[in-house]
Amino acid sequence: PQSRRRKFTWRSPTGALPEAIAYLTEITKQVPDFQPAWRSLAQIAIGEKRFDDALSIIQGIFTRDPSDFEAQLLRARVWLAKGDTKRAIEDLQKMGEVFPGLGLESQTLASAYLQDGDRPKALLAQQRARVSAERGHDFEIAA
Repeated sequence: PQSRRRKFTWRSPTGALPEAIAYLTEITKQVPDFQPAWRSLAQIAIGEKRFDDALSIIQGIFTRDPSDFEAQLLRARVWLAKGDTKRAIEDLQKMGEVFPGLGLESQTLASAYLQDGDRPKALLAQQRARVSAERGHDFEIAA
């Protein structure tokens, strides 16, 4: 079956990142509970390697919605980028418990296990990600 990837990315009309950041920031001021804008700001911070800023934004998302799946995945990716594989693995395993049967976190979990040097667990997580994609649960966050 063909993969059905869903990406959510904010773009400014000119493609300028500062303009996109200003636009998203304005949205969050006008509609503080609009999580996609907050997640996009976190994604931009991750892309710019401003990991502490990203974590701060993600923490704000959790104050509004502690079970925000995308924010949990973003936080795990920040931990990986910072080299904290233990925290990333812990977060991703919790996601698997909260959202059992979906396997949406499995691809990132496979990367975390590889980064941590645990090849057998990485292969299992990769297999789970493949099964999840075959079931139509393929999911990706552009970061």
